[in-house]
Amino acid sequence: MLFISGQMSFVKMNQAVGIRAIAVNFPESVRTNDYWKKNYPGLLAELDRKNQNLRLFDNDAQENSNWVQAVKPYREDIFRGALERRVLGENQTSISIECGAIEKVLQARKLAASDVDLLISCAMFPEELVIGNATSIAKNLGFRGVAWNLNATCGGALLALENAVALIRDKRFKRVLVSLSCNYSKHVEYTNSFSFTLGDGAAAFIVEKLEEGQGLLHSYSTNTYDTCGVIYPRFTVDKMGTPKVLVTVNKETVKDVTSLLIKYFQQCCQKVLSESGMKVGDIDYFIFYSPTAGYVDFCALELNIPKNKIIDIFPQYANISVVSAIAALYHAAALKKIRKDDLVMIYSHGFSGSSVASIIRWGDVALGPAPTPSENLIPAPVGAR
Repeated sequence: MLFISGQMSFVKMNQAVGIRAIAVNFPESVRTNDYWKKNYPGLLAELDRKNQNLRLFDNDAQENSNWVQAVKPYREDIFRGALERRVLGENQTSISIECGAIEKVLQARKLAASDVDLLISCAMFPEELVIGNATSIAKNLGFRGVAWNLNATCGGALLALENAVALIRDKRFKRVLVSLSCNYSKHVEYTNSFSFTLGDGAAAFIVEKLEEGQGLLHSYSTNTYDTCGVIYPRFTVDKMGTPKVLVTVNKETVKDVTSLLIKYFQQCCQKVLSESGMKVGDIDYFIFYSPTAGYVDFCALELNIPKNKIIDIFPQYANISVVSAIAALYHAAALKKIRKDDLVMIYSHGFSGSSVASIIRWGDVALGPAPTPSENLIPAPVGAR
């Protein structure tokens, strides 16, 4: 069932369809804060003099005490709460890491690519901006099924899940594979402090019929047109004259970012709970997209959720866009924070895209192998509190 009002939609699923397997695939190259300390000490000194620490305090945000409390520990941190971030190797692309995630999720589910009916790729950014990654991935895998691209910026994963569930429920397809990738390191210069908070990675999940009562139960989404132009791609050329896209922040409109983060979170989470007839206390675990340090803690404070019901992967991965929510879901399940038949609420937003809140009932989900350990993954598992 699909209910649409203006730019908003609420979906209630009547059949048991949802995620059956998840895998993540991160580059082995890890960039810690020492990279900038060793290679760009002058940059850090200049930033320190200019006090360009975490700038996430517009006037409206100052009025939200939960936001102020959540991000207070990071205001004086030049690296904005990130400890490390994965970055693509010299010969890696968003296509290659998506293919790696797909291979891992197929192995976890003990399937071949030919067992999949539809491939949906959500890339931020695709290697070929006009075409997207889907058909290139299909070519690399020898996949002859249907292949689509879906773009809702950082909110794409949950919209892809929603579409996959609807298509299976309507008997268009039996099994859908969704792949996600983020290659920010190729689109932000390391001398830009914005790069401190961005990372690369990929994930994939398989959607199919599940046991009765499991899978995607409810979903609410809205477009985010208020954010158009806040962060945008700027076209340039590199030293070799090759066209290049750089992620650019609009210094005039970025001051409104915080209040918009708060607005979309409140709207989507409140709506999906009210329309589903559920309360916060009914949910066993929560997954929140983590674009900045402290954002997951803010979400928990807003909904009055205990910290043992959330996971924050930002310190170890930084902002990994469309991959973030599914990577957090993977790590929560790997840490056994989520168990079969638990109700899980997932929220993600994308600037110039969509914000989505979904409620799922966790089933028997196969997990791919854990990422290669790193300095900060070894002493404490990702998201451990």
